[in-house]
Amino acid sequence: MDYQLGILGFIAVALLVVDRVIRINPLLNKLKVDAEGFKVNTGTGSRKAGTRCGVDLFPCASNLRCGNGMCISQKTTMPIEAYPLPIYP
Repeated sequence: MDYQLGILGFIAVALLVVDRVIRINPLLNKLKVDAEGFKVNTGTGSRKAGTRCGVDLFPCASNLRCGNGMCISQKTTMPIEAYPLPIYP
């Protein structure tokens, strides 16, 4: 009886993995948005590390503003919601 529960559990986990690979991953890749609204520049890749700002820290340069604890460009706007959900009372 115990091995039957083990086999049933194994089949359930295998079906979850197959569902993730076949159905969910392609959907997530299709919905991937290129621009993230709240990026923090930590100095990865070819970009230099960003300047931190906030309480008890130095102010940002003249063409930058403080956003999410990092100095960001004045041109950066709020993210646009790609798939808005309806809100009901």
